Amino acid sequence: FVVGDRVTFVGGMIPSRFTTHPGGVLEIGSNTSINYGSSFEAYAHVKLGSDCLVASLVRVCDRDGDRTAPIVIGDGVWLALGAQLMPGVTIGRGSVVAAGSVVTRDIPPDMLAIGSPARAMKLSTVA
Repeated sequence: FVVGDRVTFVGGMIPSRFTTHPGGVLEIGSNTSINYGSSFEAYAHVKLGSDCLVASLVRVCDRDGDRTAPIVIGDGVWLALGAQLMPGVTIGRGSVVAAGSVVTRDIPPDMLAIGSPARAMKLSTVA
């Protein structure tokens, strides 16, 4: 479990959970804030970049049943309330995952991922 400088863990009614299984690596970059009730679970490798915002009740796990694949979250990403990231996805730098969205495929940089399953939209098209 690797934590960068100036990482903030926000407490609340529901504690956050950070789990590494044998052989798993969990990395959290510098200047990142993680709100209450979020869950990060690494069977292989989960990397959360620097300057990220993680809202409450976010779930990130690199294993789903028999499938295990690394998750990479780029720098400057915002994961909104209740977002879920599935195994093998990469979220590009500067992207936003909307509240309640379930990401099942890669999201390019500077995009908004919205829906279940999430689809990518250019941030500039969102009013």
